[in-house]
Amino acid sequence: MTWCALQEEADTALTTIISLERSKTSRAMVVAVTIGIVGSAFLAGSVFAMNAGLAVLSVALGALGLFGWVGGGISYRQVKRRRARHVDPLIENALDTLHEASRRAAHLLR
Repeated sequence: MTWCALQEEADTALTTIISLERSKTSRAMVVAVTIGIVGSAFLAGSVFAMNAGLAVLSVALGALGLFGWVGGGISYRQVKRRRARHVDPLIENALDTLHEASRRAAHLLR
């Protein structure tokens, strides 16, 4: 193999690793933010219900809103952990490819 081919193989492996690492947090962030926004909507509904004199409905919507906010943080960790279980073997394969390309490149330099 030529030096350029090995360089391209290493660059591809690094790009793959970077995108896979980002995918762990990006999907988890989308889920958590969505749940948090829904929780915020419930809290807004709670305020409107309180202003309308519907105290029981206000408390119920407020509780749902707070659960949404807490649920966002919990779901972030769960989705990230689940995504990491799926992505980590792919990252390991890309690291092995990078290591092999580096080893062959070092051999060419001798």
